Amino acid sequence: MIESIKDIDIKTKKYKCKCDKTGVLYERIKKKDLATGEIDKPSNTESALCDEEIVKFKKFLKDNGHGGDCWCKFIKEYVNASL
Repeated sequence: MIESIKDIDIKTKKYKCKCDKTGVLYERIKKKDLATGEIDKPSNTESALCDEEIVKFKKFLKDNGHGGDCWCKFIKEYVNASL
């Protein structure tokens, strides 16, 4: 989950997050999208899970037949699963 947001400059933001699965603190840095002019935000998955858990989450989705569905629907199921 996003804990805080800090402007690095007018084109860049730093999102400090806490992994919903492990509690590990991590950061996501997002830049302005040239097409829209808006600064990108982390996706639901990027906000909820650190990089290490995203790798495990992808395997979880594949193993449970959720590969083609929207990932964010399964974050809670993954976080609550004992792996």
